[in-house]
Amino acid sequence: MRGYSGVCKAEQSADAFTLVEVLITLTIVAILIVLSIGGLQGMAAQGRAAKCMGNLRQISLLMTDYLADHNSVYPYAAWRSTTNDNYTFWPSYLVNHSGDTNNYALFRCPGASDIPLALQTLQPHGMAYTSYGINRYGVSPSVIDMGYHPAFNTRIDEPSKLMLLLETDHDLQPWDGWYWTHYSLVGRDGAWNTVRKRHRTVNALFCDGHVSPMSRKDLLPTNGAAAAGFPWAENKYTLDQ
Repeated sequence: MRGYSGVCKAEQSADAFTLVEVLITLTIVAILIVLSIGGLQGMAAQGRAAKCMGNLRQISLLMTDYLADHNSVYPYAAWRSTTNDNYTFWPSYLVNHSGDTNNYALFRCPGASDIPLALQTLQPHGMAYTSYGINRYGVSPSVIDMGYHPAFNTRIDEPSKLMLLLETDHDLQPWDGWYWTHYSLVGRDGAWNTVRKRHRTVNALFCDGHVSPMSRKDLLPTNGAAAAGFPWAENKYTLDQ
């Protein structure tokens, strides 16, 4: 019996995992879990980026329809009523022209930070917050920008080089997504400022309708002053002559 018992113990010892083997196995499993989570997060981010680009393409179609019925003139970024001092912002012009309020959903990027509902919509004069800023001095100035007017789409020399909209994510002033300039967006020192800091690139819609990712380097003014060249073209098409 003693010999039989000894054989069983030897067999059990040979089949059992050692503590080191168990730790190694758990470590490998943990690494695989982390890699899987990272892969899923990457796929989710890619999905949000694709949805964002899709939003911009749909907004481009809304803008094309708007231009067709408004002598090829872009809407003001913000227009103030002379009767009640309320502002109407550029997304509302496009949505109202389309006749479908469901299109407001296009102006919210799925990757944007959470914005309080009160800042998303200002009733009754339309949407205030949007995930996409419109080129203020290059295409669509605000009514308070004295001496500036919205650009004519047909007068833009190279629409494939002039940005119309850019994906933004304003932390301190989310309502400032109405419009932007290169000063407010990338800053005089080239910092990202109000551009979404968690991305290396942001999506841009150009005046010819194509969408492309833009890096910080792509957005920097060429001369450090008013970016008269592309992709900003400030003052080139909007300044009263």
